[in-house]
Amino acid sequence: MIKMILKIFFALLLISCFGCSDNPSARAKAFMKNAYTGNNMQSEEWLTKAGQSSRLFNAFGGLEALVKTCSNEAKRNQGLKTINIISIKQENNLTLIETEVVFNNNTKSTSIGAWIKEDDKWKMTPNEDEE
Repeated sequence: MIKMILKIFFALLLISCFGCSDNPSARAKAFMKNAYTGNNMQSEEWLTKAGQSSRLFNAFGGLEALVKTCSNEAKRNQGLKTINIISIKQENNLTLIETEVVFNNNTKSTSIGAWIKEDDKWKMTPNEDEE
């Protein structure tokens, strides 16, 4: 009986873990958490090919500059408290996810990221309307 319960528990745990990688909102929250806590990310892992070659994004300094800017903002606001998903909207082939970052001093920052599935992972991509 205990073995059966453990098998069911681990099966559900396995399903829930794989489900996170197929969930754009969980992926967006992980991206924001990495950015605001200063965890460097690999462009290939988090950005679409279009995002990696974006003129505007690369002129800004790319993903490394984004992480530095976000982590500095978190430090100025006494650290990261929480990340909330405000809305999720489908627009053509994009999933637009609005996030709210709340800092420890209760300052808030919102942003909208465009996400698309590429290479079996949800990745951030430029919103063609904005670039």
